[in-house]
Amino acid sequence: MVSSRTTHTPAQRSRRWLLLFLAVLVLLLGTAAVGIGIAGTQLLAARDRVDAAVTMLRQGDLASATTTLDQAAVDFSSANRRLRAPWTRAVAHVPLLGRNVRVLQAVAVGGARATRAGYDVLDAAARLPGGLSALTPRGGAVPIAPLRQLAAPLATAATELTAAEAVIAASPREALIGPLAEARMTLVQRLSDAAKTARAGAALTRALPDFLGADGSRRYFFAAQNPAELRGTGGFLGAYAILTVERGRLHFGRFKATSDLPRLPAGRVPAPNPDFASRYDRYASTGDFRNSNFTPDFPSAAAAIERLWETTAGERLDGTVVADPFVLQALLRVTGPQQVPAFGRVGANRVVDVVTNEAYARLTDSDARKALLGAVAASALQDFLDRGGDPTSGMAALATLAGEGHLLLHAADPSTQEAFEAAGVAGHLLDPRGDYLSVVVNNLAMNKVDYYVHRNVHYKVAMGEGGQARGSLRLRLTNDAPLQGPPKYIIGPNVEGLEAGDSRFLLSVFTRGGTRLDASRRREGDTRFTTGTELGHAVYSTTGVLPGAGAREVLELDWAVPQAWTVEGDNRLTYRLRVQDQPTIRPTRYRIDVAAPQGWRVADAGAGRVAHNGHVVWSDPFGRTSELVVHFEPEDQSTWARLRRFLTSL
Repeated sequence: MVSSRTTHTPAQRSRRWLLLFLAVLVLLLGTAAVGIGIAGTQLLAARDRVDAAVTMLRQGDLASATTTLDQAAVDFSSANRRLRAPWTRAVAHVPLLGRNVRVLQAVAVGGARATRAGYDVLDAAARLPGGLSALTPRGGAVPIAPLRQLAAPLATAATELTAAEAVIAASPREALIGPLAEARMTLVQRLSDAAKTARAGAALTRALPDFLGADGSRRYFFAAQNPAELRGTGGFLGAYAILTVERGRLHFGRFKATSDLPRLPAGRVPAPNPDFASRYDRYASTGDFRNSNFTPDFPSAAAAIERLWETTAGERLDGTVVADPFVLQALLRVTGPQQVPAFGRVGANRVVDVVTNEAYARLTDSDARKALLGAVAASALQDFLDRGGDPTSGMAALATLAGEGHLLLHAADPSTQEAFEAAGVAGHLLDPRGDYLSVVVNNLAMNKVDYYVHRNVHYKVAMGEGGQARGSLRLRLTNDAPLQGPPKYIIGPNVEGLEAGDSRFLLSVFTRGGTRLDASRRREGDTRFTTGTELGHAVYSTTGVLPGAGAREVLELDWAVPQAWTVEGDNRLTYRLRVQDQPTIRPTRYRIDVAAPQGWRVADAGAGRVAHNGHVVWSDPFGRTSELVVHFEPEDQSTWARLRRFLTSL
């Protein structure tokens, strides 16, 4: 009997195996695609829930925010399980497609950790007696026990959020579909911001109880600074009072003029640091309370104040608190208008103009004016503490003011001061990685002309060799002070040789330590800048006189910055710039222009935008301390080289 069995050739058998493999692959990809699609939907739902929880929290609905954040954590965890299924893990190793899957996996893991951390903090807040309302000032006192209860959950959340950020940041960043690449970058930044906020919250909740007199009475030098007459930390210290705090309750002594305080010659009181003495002794900063804050570093200024007070008054204080009119503005937004003699009821929209300008025309007695305005500030703060109200908006307003340098805190206790610096409320000069810029003006005219002065800063950066960068700064000052009309106390002249409306200034430009000044130019007058140092920064200073009535002055400096950029493990060049802004009445307008180094192109412009010439440009708005980061990648013109580099990164 002859067999009818078909005999397949080797080629036919290979083709059958190939078809079987393709069928299995299609089934695998199809199954994975369904899982990835569902997981993607869950991730989007989780994102929407997180956004909704944030909105609910801002509205003071803690219970709903906690529940919604818990649901978001469930969505992230469910998406993570689907993305870790065997067929999805296999697809994660497929070129091109796999990179996108691995990013989704990282987002699911990081999102789950972050939302759980947020849930734990909200749950801890919900367990406070009365929830968030436990943080509301009551009976004129700041509650202390709830702060202590939140310290540990916030510290844990900061750790978890940092870990979540690291998980997503370690995922692939190249060859991603557009929406996913943008979402990944946004999430990394949001987690970084959230971790910083949690760290700041943990530091403050740990330090504030002692600062608020939980374990005994504390006494502070409280001063109101006026940015209409600029000083390094923000403004002239015209009025002061001794603030006593015990168990969260604040009591202000009588406000007096700082001009009534004793003055000592330079050298009688030890300077906070050697740089302080060399830069500011000529302005009697260690011997005159009014000039103690020529430095922009508030811890140094506060130490000078506390040492001078101890020498002249024989009392060792527990710290220093300084506030400017923008703090008063924020308080009035919560409490409503305050009654001010000679002005009637003054609300938030008008108070900055009243305190920094209008009061000098209506209240001609200097000492009486300073005492009155200080008392109004104390009254508004006490009213804020008495009223209570929405804790979320009140805390958010004060946190923003402290972060922007309008409310500055210094503690003589080192551990408390360390917490203030970690929380960003100490007003200290920063020492960041990469490039650094801070433009600081001190008024030398003894007038209030800075109310009328506008500043524009244009900083251009070009990458050099070996981490170096070349920076070019262009500063434009415009003085719109009137030449007549306002009283002499506002527009002067109060210094010999000046005219009404003149701005006589000390300009100091702070840069990264080791920066070398190559050239300086000035449209009017002497171009000489002196070179010095302060707390590790290179400082270039000059003085000048700028008339009023719209006169302009332009100053330009060129320098070389060491270690402004680094090359990271993924062969990316990263440039970092930290801008530390001096608080002013008219916000300084900034424009930063960063050019790619030769042979490189912009890979990630961060908060900036890529201009038509390939440069990365940032402009307003800026915060008190803004960190600007740009990533560059090699610009290889060889298509094969690009493909080879990409394949080796898979």
